[in-house]
Amino acid sequence: MSKVVYRRIVATTSIAFALIVILVTSLLMFSQSYNNTTAIIHSVIGFVFLASAFWHLFNNFTSIKKYLNPVGLLKKSDKYGLAPQISIVVMSLILILSWIEFTPMQRFHQWGIQLRINDRFEGRPPDSINYQVVGDYNNSQISVELKKGPAMRWPQYAIWLESVEGEFIQPLYVSQSVATNRFDNTVEKIDSSGQLNSNVLDYSDEEFFSIFSERKSDGKAPDRFRQESLPVFLHKLKGDKDSDRFLSPGEIAELDAYTGATLADNFMVGRSLKNSSHRLVDVYLEVNQSFDFNEYYSSDRFPDDLIYSGNGFSAQPSVIYRARVDLSKAETVTVMELVGHGHHSGNDGVIYKDVSNLTTALDIVDRVLVEVSG
Repeated sequence: MSKVVYRRIVATTSIAFALIVILVTSLLMFSQSYNNTTAIIHSVIGFVFLASAFWHLFNNFTSIKKYLNPVGLLKKSDKYGLAPQISIVVMSLILILSWIEFTPMQRFHQWGIQLRINDRFEGRPPDSINYQVVGDYNNSQISVELKKGPAMRWPQYAIWLESVEGEFIQPLYVSQSVATNRFDNTVEKIDSSGQLNSNVLDYSDEEFFSIFSERKSDGKAPDRFRQESLPVFLHKLKGDKDSDRFLSPGEIAELDAYTGATLADNFMVGRSLKNSSHRLVDVYLEVNQSFDFNEYYSSDRFPDDLIYSGNGFSAQPSVIYRARVDLSKAETVTVMELVGHGHHSGNDGVIYKDVSNLTTALDIVDRVLVEVSG
């Protein structure tokens, strides 16, 4: 047996074996709750598959080059017909539809999430979870259930509805401090030159007050608008680019019916809809808490940014979750998904997708479910 044939057999056998393992582990990861062994096998064999595929390409480069010749791909082959062109078009279409989050692709993804949730709790007695209830939950048209994560301490948050085109429809719940722009209990650093690069909320009281001194509000009106608290929601509510202007009386009045105390525990909020003309809507949650510094979002990360480096101690930026729901389908439950974060000092209302530098901010919320009641 020649060396070339031997290499081809080894590469082809490795690819076939790796592909079978990847298919099995992909199905397990799609339908079952997270398993570390499955994840390790999937990752390791996945790289083996890539290495074997590159080896296969190297050993068959000449023939593959002829087969994938761009000029040849545009012509109908006597041997293969239009099979290569059809394959490329179909796979490209599937990729594009997934990229733009086409509704059937979203539903398929949501189905996988539901399978994993069911697998996680199958055969186990339900955990006892206490919830605080906000609004007329039993008579609501839409409700949101939030289960707190291990990092939740003193969060600020807002839940609201948008059309799929991005038009603000109505709030569902807003922390009182955000709605009124009054953050009464404030602190200041004892040593202004000291750097913070870890989550201060995890410190003991003794450690905390060795760094900060508490300063009670004097009751005066705030001297600036805290746009960094929930920048995505506040920009959407105000509908303009003037990030540091205070809310208008009309905007404050709009929030009044949906404003409540900051709940630092599990809660359920139910609301009626002001406008029932929309069938598909996006439900957003934006949550943030000060002092949760980390190695990237340290207190000196943006020294020229007066908001970030000021006395708000914004640290890690707000985190955004979203669920697209069909209001015409009653008794349906949708899981909110992480979609990004807000600007670290609230300069704009953009949702930034890269969350690789976030740490404990991702653990403020454990899960959020949206239910349509009809």
